Formats: sequence, C-alpha cells, structure tokens
Amino acid sequence: MSLASNSKQQKRQALLGAALKLFAEQGMNRASTAQIAKRAGVASGTLFFHFNCKEELIHAVFEEVRAKIEAAMIRDVDEGMPIREQIVSLLSNLLCYFLSHPDEFRFM
Repeated sequence: MSLASNSKQQKRQALLGAALKLFAEQGMNRASTAQIAKRAGVASGTLFFHFNCKEELIHAVFEEVRAKIEAAMIRDVDEGMPIREQIVSLLSNLLCYFLSHPDEFRFM
C-alpha cells in the first residue's frame, strides 16, 4: 500500500470513528458533518471526499459496526453444538461485545 493510500485510509477510519462517537453521543440527526470532521482532525471537505453525503457516512458506520458484531457473535460457536447451545453462545457473545463496546451499542 502506498503512503498516500495509507493516509487516505487513515483519514477515512478517523472519520468513521469520529462519526460513531458523535452518533452515539448526540444521535445521527444532531451530529453534524462539521463536528465529525473536526473530531476526526480533518478538514470538512475531506469528509465529502470519502463520503458523498451524511447518509452514506451513516451507512458506512453501520456496515463497519455490523461486520464487527457479526464476527464477535460467531466467535467460538461450533456448528456441531446443539442448536440451543449455539443460540446461547451467540447471544452471550453479542452481550459481551456490546458491554465492551458501548458506542456501538448506543449507535445500533
């Protein structure tokens, strides 16, 4: 990965992280794109370089959080387990994830 590409990816991740925090703190409607850019430490225009609109940013945050939750839920779940144990394990993993990631819980 080139240095410029790495920098772009870091800025995108900073924007996603800042958006998640602000959405969890203020709600999606109250968190402005200017606040998100400021919290991420980038210029406001940088946000719109990575995302066409606020709705696209919300969708990207949702997809990132959803993927992390999905990965956490299926950890240690064996398809050979009885279905009841699989469900208990999935729900236990979900609860543990949300307890250790409160911003993701408030966002979802």
